[in-house]
Amino acid sequence: MQIGIFVNFLNSSLDDLLLEYQEKTSSEYIEQISKYRIPEDFDKITREFFLFSEKYGEAYEKITSNEKYLYTRQRMINNVMSAT
Repeated sequence: MQIGIFVNFLNSSLDDLLLEYQEKTSSEYIEQISKYRIPEDFDKITREFFLFSEKYGEAYEKITSNEKYLYTRQRMINNVMSAT
């Protein structure tokens, strides 16, 4: 029983951390591309995405390209799309 409580707490903490990371990176990316217009500046937006990915490194790359994180990636995409 104690182990179950610890696992639930751990999962909750990891979920909270991931949510915080999503919100931070999504907000920063939205700010970075806010000067561009879709579809006119799609090439610039794409370039900014790659520069942004490079800045955040391996963790961001895994979240945005690994099928394991499909749900996480989609939430980040939804955040960006709803703001543009």
